[in-house]
Order: sequence, then C-alpha cells, then structure tokens
Amino acid sequence: MSLLKVWTQNLFCGLKEALSDLIKNGLAVWLVSHRFEELVPEITHVLCLKSGEIFAQGLRSQVLITEVMEGLYEKADHKETNLKTNENSAEINENLIQADFFESVPEKDRKHSLIRMRNVNVHYGEKVVLNNFYWSVEQGENWKIVGPNGSGKSTLLSLICGDNLQAYANEIYLFGRRRGTGESIWDIKQKIGFVSSEFQVRYRQPITALKVVLSGFFDSIGYYQPASVTQKEKAFSLMELLEITNLADLDFTLLSYGQQRLILIARAMIKSPPLLILDEPCQGLDRTNRNRVLELVDLVGQNTTTQILYVTHIAADHLNCLQRELCFEQLPKAFFAQLLHECLHMEYLCFPIKVTMQWQILPQMCRLHCLNLRT
Repeated sequence: MSLLKVWTQNLFCGLKEALSDLIKNGLAVWLVSHRFEELVPEITHVLCLKSGEIFAQGLRSQVLITEVMEGLYEKADHKETNLKTNENSAEINENLIQADFFESVPEKDRKHSLIRMRNVNVHYGEKVVLNNFYWSVEQGENWKIVGPNGSGKSTLLSLICGDNLQAYANEIYLFGRRRGTGESIWDIKQKIGFVSSEFQVRYRQPITALKVVLSGFFDSIGYYQPASVTQKEKAFSLMELLEITNLADLDFTLLSYGQQRLILIARAMIKSPPLLILDEPCQGLDRTNRNRVLELVDLVGQNTTTQILYVTHIAADHLNCLQRELCFEQLPKAFFAQLLHECLHMEYLCFPIKVTMQWQILPQMCRLHCLNLRT
C-alpha cells in the first residue's frame, strides 16, 4: 500500500495518469489532498476529516455531494470576518500604509519603474533559464505570474529579491536604482515582503507566532533582537485586523499549515513594504484558508500602496487587485518550431485592446506573454 501526501496545490496531468495506471495495475493508493478536483477517477472511496474527527466516509459518489461538502466547510464559510467588509479600509491603510521608498532616489529617477529588466540572460552551465528577457513593473501595478515548473518563475523572483548573483551581470533596476551600484542585499530586502512554501519550512525552532510576525521588521528567520514597544503594538494590531491574535502566544511550528501561512503574510506586511511577493501563497491550503488568503491579498492590493507580484500554478486564481499577467505557457513541439525563427527576431509584439505579448525562447519550449487583465 502506498501513502501519497499531496503538498502541492494541484496535480499535473502526468502525475494523474501515473496514479491511474498504478491503481489499474492493482496497487492500493491513499491520496491525501485539500482539493477534491485532484482525485483521479479510479479513486473509489473518500474519507473526510473535520476538527480531528471523521466527518464523512464511504463511496465517492455518496460523499462528494453538495450537502456533505457544505457541512464540511459550514463553520468557516459562514463566519462573518473583518476581511469581508469594506468598513475597515481606513484601519487597513493605517496599519499597512508604507513609507515612500523613492524618497532616497534622486528626483530625476523617480519616474522609473518599480522593476525594469532589459535583455536579461540567466544560465547555469549549458542550461539557459532566461534569454533576452524584457519586463517592467510600473508604479501602481499588481501582477499575476503563472506558468509550469521549470519555466523560469523562481529564477525571476531570485533576481528581484537579491538572491541571484547573476543579477549583477544584467541590466536590472529595482526601485529606480540599477543592481550593482552600491546597494546591499539588505537594502533590497527591506523594501520587499516575501511569502512562499519554501520560506515557511525554514522556521524549525520553537518560536511564538507573534515573534515570527515581529521578525519581519528585521528580515530574519527567527527572533534575534528585541522589538520596540511601537513595533509590538503594530504587530498585535495587524494580527487583530487579520483575526489571528489567538495564535500570538502559540508555537508557530505547531500551528496548522493554513495558520502558519496567515502568520507569514502578516510578517511580510509588518514593515509596510512597497513590494509584496507571494510565491504560491495558497499551496497546500484547504478551501477555507485559501479563500481567506485570497481575500487578504485582495484587501492589501486594493487598500494600500503596496504592490503585489502573485505567483501561482493555478491560472484560474482570480483577484480583483491584479491588473496584469505574466504567463509562461507550455507549447506543443510543432507550434514551437513554427514560432522559433519568428521569435528570434522580435522583442515584443503589440496587439489592440491593450494586450501586449513578449516572446521568450526557453529550453522547456514555453511561450511567455504578458497582458492587461483590465481592458
């Protein structure tokens, strides 16, 4: 018997086919997941857990019905939360309003994009990850970035966050300043809030949830210097706004996956960064926590001056605050071959109705385009 625990938010077609083949060949499979759409057709029985107890079990056709699903998520879905009201916009702005990080930039340079990349090339040995890459994020824009694994999303984020040394060999501007002109990695991280599943597992030592939030002031993994009274008040106020003050004194490592994610989003927002990067923020979350995270991101994007880069595998994730999309699409080999010659001679193509497309040649045969989500 095999126990497969799904940590990713979605199963790709290849893995689904492999699971189906295993079951057809007589292997008993237990598939643990937050998302019912991940269940392959060969799964015959379903067990639902709620609050540490069995909520429903039986044949798939008897369990995966509307009545059972509504009961499974009833408490969380019907709970009134501050996140769903518009009356807290003033409070949100008061707690999350950012300083003008462009104040330190010469006035003549303040018109520059928040992020600007020109002819960026990144490779590891013979493996080319980004080639002749052009992209910019203007002030006030929120972006959704989607694409398959290996298409270059993580590399793109590492160039922005200051974690990739190849940034110094490329023409990259962050917050109006070119990389490699004297700024330190801490200067960059001070301006960026970051959340990812990989980042989440770095907190391995016992530490309270409140201290995790406070660590955001110092960009540290852990709590190594005392916070001021003002910082503690802001942290508690932000947690109160997010309705997670009940977690403040609990051990972060013992919290549920969804609770940890909300704490880390609070940590990322505590310093009111001009840029918030969310790398698969809903990965591993059930429907309730996923909806809560999406509500929170939308509130930040619509009620504060913090700009958002929302990275996901799920193209269907919809947030009202996102105006633009950068998409890496998998292409059939034949179609890729037809476009190859054309793409090598074009930086970008412009189309009507406010849609622009940029082509990127990648070894994984992906097409890169970016577009306006609001035409």
